Formats: sequence, structure tokens, C-alpha cells
Amino acid sequence: MKSLIVTISFGLITASAQSMVWQSDGTPQNIQFLHDNSAQDGDTITLPAGTFNWSVPLKVSKGVTILGADNRQFR
Repeated sequence: MKSLIVTISFGLITASAQSMVWQSDGTPQNIQFLHDNSAQDGDTITLPAGTFNWSVPLKVSKGVTILGADNRQFR
């Protein structure tokens, strides 16, 4: 039983050290949700191709990258 607990704990530590890519639908509400509930420092939130006009600001307080479909970064 102890080896099972060690294996699970090691797997969780390994997974948390990797950055993730979160795909948004491009709306500020979806990006904010991903930022607040899923993304961690070092992660990337992607935008789909297209043009977006946002009338509400994003509140980005984590070290995440927001990446457009053309690979332009927004920080």
C-alpha cells in the first residue's frame, strides 16, 4: 500500500511541474474563467483564429501567456 501512495504522490508532483495550454473560445468571459479556474503560472491560454472586439477588460494576475492563433502574445 505504501508503494501505491508514493507512486500517486510522485505522479501529482510531476504533472504540476508541466505547463498546460488552455484553448479558449476567444470571449473575455471564457478567457477570464480559464485564467481564474484552470491556468497556473507558466500556462498558455490560446485564442482561436478571428477578430475579437472586447468591451470588458481581462484581469490577468497570473504569469500566463495569452496567445493568438497567429502566435502573437498578449500580456
